[in-house]
Formats: sequence, structure tokens, C-alpha cells
Amino acid sequence: MRIRITVFICFMLAAAMPTHAPFVRAADRPQVVLNALHTAASTDKAAARRFRETSPGHIPGIARPAERVVLSAPLDGVLMKVFVKEGQNVQAGEILAVMDNRVAKAAVAFAEAAATRNAELDRAKLELSLAEKIVHRQTALVAGKAITEHQLDEAKSRYEQAKADVARVQEIQAQARANLELEQARLESHNIRAPFSGQVLQIHEFAGATFTVQNKLLTLVSMTTLEAELHVPLSLFGVLKPGQQYQLIADEPVGNSLTATLKYRAPMIDSASMSFRCVFVIPNDDLRYPAGFAVKFDAEALESQGKTAQRGQGT
Repeated sequence: MRIRITVFICFMLAAAMPTHAPFVRAADRPQVVLNALHTAASTDKAAARRFRETSPGHIPGIARPAERVVLSAPLDGVLMKVFVKEGQNVQAGEILAVMDNRVAKAAVAFAEAAATRNAELDRAKLELSLAEKIVHRQTALVAGKAITEHQLDEAKSRYEQAKADVARVQEIQAQARANLELEQARLESHNIRAPFSGQVLQIHEFAGATFTVQNKLLTLVSMTTLEAELHVPLSLFGVLKPGQQYQLIADEPVGNSLTATLKYRAPMIDSASMSFRCVFVIPNDDLRYPAGFAVKFDAEALESQGKTAQRGQGT
């Protein structure tokens, strides 16, 4: 009887204990994490699918600067100076930063001295002028039988040699000028210039940093024109015309409808998604819009308009 009571009490205690999650071995934990990631991804996909179902005809995109570039060092070396600040407006061709160019400056100074050295050329020209006078004088003397033809030939030979010396010195000077242009180009390569007028969005490194050509220096953007890239359903391929204006619905912080011009319609389609790529241009000369806001294109409404126009032409 006591044994039965003891077994019954143990059974009741076991039933009353809270249920805990099963123990996961260390070897199985990566798979558990992976399963959790798959579950989260499935949830995100479901949320995205629900969003598309609520606005099936709206094609999303992002308004980005039409011109954006990440400038890097033109050569390996030390960044000597940065002349701009984040948010500063710059003009095309303006020097934004410069690499250590002390050796290049010295090379330019040496090349300038060689290219502007005229003493040797002046001496060669004087000798040529003298040789020419001697030839003229001895030509008259030969006519009067005062000197022999051999003496005149020697004078002419010295004249031709003087001409060759002038040409040689001129060639040396031409090479010196070409070398000066080369050294000036090498010096210029230490400058980082703005490829277009815009605004410094971000500075990634500062003076004193050691650079390679792979390093980012700064990001430059032009905000006067924004572009939105959208992948539009194939049914609108013949409806959208480059150069024409269309309405885009802008999300916050803009929050209204914008007029955009279709800049480019890709000639190839994506057979997997049955869509094609379009680039819309949004003018922003007054810089009223920031970059990065979301836009939507009401493809369904435009498709309906196209079908209505086709029916009107058919009647």
C-alpha cells in the first residue's frame, strides 16, 4: 500500500513540474541559429509580400544623386593636406586635397632650370653667324683669286658644322621642355581635384594618413539632379517614352508628387521578373529635396491610361 502511495505522489509531482525547452548540444547550436535566421527571413519576405499586395501597382525606387563619386588617392603616399570640410560646396576642377609632393616639386624646379638654360644655344648661334660671314667673305675672295677653292670649302664645312650644333642644342632644349611637362604632370598627379561641381558628403581620411590607391579619401555628390532607378513591368515597355515627364509619389520627408523625366529606358528586359530598367530624373536646382528618399511609380494607373488611349484610337 505504501509503495502505491509513493508511486502516485511521484507521478503527481512530475506532472506538476513546468515544461522546459529541450537541451541543445553545443554541436547543434549553429543549426538552431540558422533555423532562426531562416524563420526571420521568411517573416521579412511575408511582410514584403503583404506590402506589395496592398500596393500592387506601385513600383518602388530610391532618389539618389545623379552624380556621386568616391575619390581615392591617385598614388601611394602620405596625405599632406585636405582643403575642404564636410558639407562644403566645391567647383569642378577645385583642388580638394594634396598628397606629399615635395619630391615632385623639386623635380619640377630642376626641369625648369634645364628647360630655360639658353647660354649654350646663344653660343651656338653666335658661332653659326660668324661661320656664315666667313663663307660670304671667302666667296668674294675666291672670285678675286685671293684664296683657293679648298679654303672656301673649309669655311663652308665650318658653317655646316655650326648649323648642326645649333640644331643639336635646340633638340636638347626641346627634350628639356618635354621633361618639364612630364614633371609638371607628375606634380599635378598629387592633387585630388573635384571632377564636377557638388558638395563634399563625407571625408574618410585626414592629413597625415598613409595612403594607397585603394584607400577612400572623400565622397562627393551633386544634388542639383536626382535620379531614381525603377524596374517597371514589361506591359509598360511601349508606353514609357524617354524624354517624357511622369509623376512619382515621394515618401517622407518630401511627401508629395514629383514631376520626373524618363532619362533612360533599357533596351533589354529581365525575363525572370518580366520587367525592364528605367532611370527617372528629378530636377533639384534649388536643393529643396534631400537624397535618399523613397519614391513610387503608379504603373497600374499609367497602364490603364495606355489601354484607354489605345481603345480611343481604335474607335
